Amino acid sequence: MKVELKEKEKTLAVAQEKSAGILQDITSSTAKAEKKKTEVQAVKDTLASEREVIAEDKRLVEEDLAAAKPALDEAESALNAITQKDIIMLKSLKKPPDVIKRLFDG
Repeated sequence: MKVELKEKEKTLAVAQEKSAGILQDITSSTAKAEKKKTEVQAVKDTLASEREVIAEDKRLVEEDLAAAKPALDEAESALNAITQKDIIMLKSLKKPPDVIKRLFDG
């Protein structure tokens, strides 16, 4: 029985060493995972801040666009109102105003 007990103690010692090694590996992996988690959280925080800035920029740009849209629509309507006859008439002017000269030269 003493021999059997010594064998079991040796087996137990080997198992404890393996367990200690595995525990050390797990502890090391956990520490690495925590470090990575901290890094990821820092990136998430940075991205959240950037998202807020981008959202504000987007809001301002959309406001500017909404303010400019009526002028764009009006200019497009004015362009659509010009006919070929109007262009021929302007080209036929002997002394067109400076604005028309710049328009045709540019």
